[in-house]
Amino acid sequence: MNQPPASDPQLPTIDSPRGAMKMEYTLDAPRDRVFDAWVTPAQFAGWFGAELEVPVDTVELDAQAGGIWRATMIQGATRVPFAGTFLEVKAPQRLLMTFDDPDN
Repeated sequence: MNQPPASDPQLPTIDSPRGAMKMEYTLDAPRDRVFDAWVTPAQFAGWFGAELEVPVDTVELDAQAGGIWRATMIQGATRVPFAGTFLEVKAPQRLLMTFDDPDN
């Protein structure tokens, strides 16, 4: 298991095979609002990039098993695309998806 540096105990630990990551968070928000933030392009674009811009026109979310998702973060002239596949979608309690970097 990888542990966060002692200087930052707030970072989550990662316990997964190489190339895989599992993240679990408990949020103080209604389940349906959190689910919608992952599957609604305008909402996804608003939070996914943090301080980077994620234009809503770069977000594609086909939220069904086997559907794809794409989004691009932009900072100045730098574009960072991300993509993946929805593996399981059970609104609003479960969303299982891959997360890929198509340029790497």
